[in-house]
Amino acid sequence: MKKIILVFAMQAEIDAFKSQLKTPTQFHGGVEEIHFSQQTIRLVLTGITMLNCYKLQQHIDEFKPNLVMQIGTCAGLRKQKIGDVIHAQTFYNADLDLTTFQRPLGRLYPREKVNIQHPILVSGSTFLDSEKRVKEVIQQFDADAFDMESFGFYTMCEQQKIPFSSIRGVSDNGQTNANATFEMNVKKAATAAAMYTLEYLKNLQ
Repeated sequence: MKKIILVFAMQAEIDAFKSQLKTPTQFHGGVEEIHFSQQTIRLVLTGITMLNCYKLQQHIDEFKPNLVMQIGTCAGLRKQKIGDVIHAQTFYNADLDLTTFQRPLGRLYPREKVNIQHPILVSGSTFLDSEKRVKEVIQQFDADAFDMESFGFYTMCEQQKIPFSSIRGVSDNGQTNANATFEMNVKKAATAAAMYTLEYLKNLQ
């Protein structure tokens, strides 16, 4: 039986996921888990920004997952519709520039070959709030979407050779009205991501 950790940054995102379940979660040692399609799945709420990625480590140590997935919402950078879902496996950090040390822009560690796959999800410590910044992120990373957490979890999982991906519902367009749009559409986007995730897990071998 596979063990999978689903990571959520916000309570609204984990609530949206639980709303799509046909059976309630169970608590084991104060942590919510479900049994779904021959998988044991642990739900972990960490909080917003990459700074909270450390909260995942204790669950990796205890639960020893075969797979970690970040589930939630993001800013779409390619004119996606609200509620569109992206499933990313390529990640960059918009705040990280170690090119002086011969490392790729937006990456923490040098690699001989990076397998770039779209959609590309870029994480940053500040919310995108201008068209200029959106264009910069797209040009620098060929980005499809933006969030504030995925790169942290990706880096942690890569260090420990645990497969990681991020499923995100588009809640805003990353433009000047991003804050208002996000508040209005987060539930729709989080629900879309939850529905996609459950379908994906059902078909996961």
